[in-house]
Amino acid sequence: MADDVPWTECQPELIRKPKVFKRDSNDIKQFITACQVAFAQSYFEDKALDWWMLELEEMESDSWGKY
Repeated sequence: MADDVPWTECQPELIRKPKVFKRDSNDIKQFITACQVAFAQSYFEDKALDWWMLELEEMESDSWGKY
């Protein structure tokens, strides 16, 4: 069966690697958020998962939290 569907062995990287913790006061939120992402994402399905992927893109942007 594995020969019929070779992509079954592929696993996407669902959890992004955390950014470097610089010990700045504004870095704490990013550090805590990175720890919670893996847990929250594991429960999302369908439209909730689509929504989360869009939110994750926004969180990873350089302008997150500046507005």
